[in-house]
Amino acid sequence: MGLSTSLLTAMFAGIKELPALADHVARDKRAVVKAIQQLKKRELVITYSEENGIVSGPSRGSYELTPAGIVAVVSGKAISPGQGARPRVRTIGLRERAWWELRAHKLASLKQIITTHAEGTEKAADINLYKYLVALEKAGVLTRMGRRIPAKQSKGRVQWSLTLDLGPKAPVWRQQAREVYDPNSGKVYPIKADGDE
Repeated sequence: MGLSTSLLTAMFAGIKELPALADHVARDKRAVVKAIQQLKKRELVITYSEENGIVSGPSRGSYELTPAGIVAVVSGKAISPGQGARPRVRTIGLRERAWWELRAHKLASLKQIITTHAEGTEKAADINLYKYLVALEKAGVLTRMGRRIPAKQSKGRVQWSLTLDLGPKAPVWRQQAREVYDPNSGKVYPIKADGDE
């Protein structure tokens, strides 16, 4: 069994911390991190952090299988360099990566998405992504959670839960038309104005 396959199997069994993974596969941490980076590029693994059962942001050295990663393990197919399951459609842009995060975890905060998925080249990433998430909220695709994540010097970080899982392609916010377009079904969701029921 190759290193990548061994790592996926170990994560599926509940081993998620880097030191434990390295011990389990009997390899040094550097080799394990390198293999995990390749698995992350294939969208089979993500970095995660969990506190009291709530995913709250990235944590270096802690990993979790994505839905595609689970499928890869269950299928029993070996994953090796240059082979294995790859996403059918390449994820491009922060909004697309944010949508993937929401589908994977059903719950996310702005900071969690920015910290995990922003590449640092996006212009005003936090503002643009916040507006996108609010648009999805007003279109009924997301729901703003009443309970916030505690944060220093603020009222806490807002979390959104996924209300409508529209499919793998990220919804498109049409700002001028005040609507959200679903490229998976072709359906349009109007954005409610403030005060609308």
